[in-house]
Amino acid sequence: MNRFCIFIVVLLWNLSVFGQLLTVGNQKVSQEDFVRLYKKNILNPTFSEQSLREYLDLLITYKLKVQEAVDLNLEQLPHLQRELNNYASQLAQPYLTDLNFLEKMLRDIHNYSLQDVHARQIMVRCPPFSRPQDSLNAYRTALRIRERLVRGEDFDKVAKEESEKSELVALGSRQERRISSSDLRYFSALSMPYSIENFAFNARVGDFSTPLRTEIGFHIVQILDRQPTLGRINASQIFLNISDEDQAETIRLKADSLYYLITSGTKSFEELARQYSDDRTSGMRGGRMAEFNVTRADPAFIAQLYKMPLEVVARPFRTRDGYHIVIIHSLGDVADYQEVRSELLFRLQRDPRADLIRQSFVNSLRKDYPVVEIGGALKNFASQLDSMEIMGFWEYERDNYSDSALVKVGSIIATYADFGRLIEDNQTNYNFEQEDFMAFIERNYRRYIDDLLVLNEEQNIGKKHPQFNLDFETYRNDVLAFEITDLRIWKKSNEDTVGLYEYYESQKHCFMWPARIQALTFRYDVRYINTNDVRKFLEGSYRRRHSAEQIIEQANRNFDPKHISVTINVYEPGQNKIADRVDWTRPGLSPDVATGGFEKGFVYIYNHYPSTCKSLEEIRGTIVGQYQDFLEQQWVDELKKKYPVHVNQNEFESLIKR
Repeated sequence: MNRFCIFIVVLLWNLSVFGQLLTVGNQKVSQEDFVRLYKKNILNPTFSEQSLREYLDLLITYKLKVQEAVDLNLEQLPHLQRELNNYASQLAQPYLTDLNFLEKMLRDIHNYSLQDVHARQIMVRCPPFSRPQDSLNAYRTALRIRERLVRGEDFDKVAKEESEKSELVALGSRQERRISSSDLRYFSALSMPYSIENFAFNARVGDFSTPLRTEIGFHIVQILDRQPTLGRINASQIFLNISDEDQAETIRLKADSLYYLITSGTKSFEELARQYSDDRTSGMRGGRMAEFNVTRADPAFIAQLYKMPLEVVARPFRTRDGYHIVIIHSLGDVADYQEVRSELLFRLQRDPRADLIRQSFVNSLRKDYPVVEIGGALKNFASQLDSMEIMGFWEYERDNYSDSALVKVGSIIATYADFGRLIEDNQTNYNFEQEDFMAFIERNYRRYIDDLLVLNEEQNIGKKHPQFNLDFETYRNDVLAFEITDLRIWKKSNEDTVGLYEYYESQKHCFMWPARIQALTFRYDVRYINTNDVRKFLEGSYRRRHSAEQIIEQANRNFDPKHISVTINVYEPGQNKIADRVDWTRPGLSPDVATGGFEKGFVYIYNHYPSTCKSLEEIRGTIVGQYQDFLEQQWVDELKKKYPVHVNQNEFESLIKR
């Protein structure tokens, strides 16, 4: 019986380690994980025995540090908690996004950026949180206006009539008609609200939209033109202003005359721009305009640019402001999707349409996390509030209903108190003059349910996405290993001056200065400088007790610096070919040394230094590094005694490529 029990224990142990290549303390590393880490961290993973064993040693050391950090509960340090929480939030973002919808939207934006669209609109103003009846009335008004336009009535006539009979509404300190019209000019991607943009880039020229909702109202949009995008435009112009329509014909003739002077080669474009252009900013630059895009200019001006070839002076054309003679120098091409995807994503994340991506993701969660609303609970909650108190200073007060369930979303039960605190935080978004109180409550309630759906997903993200756990654990272990090494090795090596000096004393024999000399070195070209002249100059300088710096300065004055070089330095053997050829044991002036060609030289030896140990300050960086390695090896040896390390040799050796 005892033998049978022993057999079972051994069998169970074998089963538990099957597939486990390494165990360090409580941490297990499977063969699959080892291979993944090896490929990730080794630049050239050859799977040779030497390479694998070297990485195994590194991994054991790393795991020992992590185990020690875990046992010391370093993960609970406030600064590490903040770092890990921030990383978890960043890591979770791709899992909390409808990636398919995001990709579709990015590609749509890129496709839209290939076009320029010219449109105009009639707008019925309606604030975002208007009362339901007010929103319905505004929508019906917009629908009626569209019907008039579709029947063929003149756009400008309809816009004028509808605007004149609409009431005035307050917009801050000014008043405007509830119904107004405007030319949206030419525009490209990410220039308009999403509802308008989505219609504009998918409709045909001449089409009228159904009422499109934006933050400011309902819009009836008509497409006037669609062209391949001009991108960023570099152009020059001569502009002739028409301040009085009676002068229009005179200005036209003047423009034609300037055009003839340019095209005939009589005068240059730049010269005439400086002399005649009424756009003085570009005129002073020879007509060169600041780079611009289609959204910044008169549509009549932009429409002409689509017809122009590059670097050809276009015939004068008329806009509302005057006549233009234009030459386009270059247009900005739209890069391939992959090249601009990061930029588009950056812009999209800061655009209101990013909320559509979130909403798409939230909607997808409803099948995983049922929303169970408590009948009548929301109205009961609202009935306890006074709408006139929700003015920015209201505070939720607990009552008999505070702990009552308001709604259950997935596994989360939200109470009256939970929702009350949310209303307290968001009360500044309530405008009682424009929004019905119950509509305000319902709007926040819907948003609250969305947030609870996302919270459910966050709580289950590791179960649904194992890669999240893997990535987070890797980062967490890296942070813990860094923190424990910083505490035990790096800080100690910087703060333990006694220990550092003792280590230096034990190792300084490995860091020796060779015999050296401090010498003034002369090197010169004998074709231009006489050796006796240099020696006489040096002897005179020493009689006058000049310093080395004074000698160098005076030598550069007395001789042509192109043909002589004088330096002061401390030399080791092999550092200077002139110093290497003289007797270092004889101080003072050396004999002449020929170094090849027309070059000669000599040295004046000030001091001779015998071989000695380098000081701690001279090799501090190297000694600190070695001291850290020394401390780490001692520490790792202690950890190996503290935590059991087991390597499954069969699993390990099966990886070696023979």
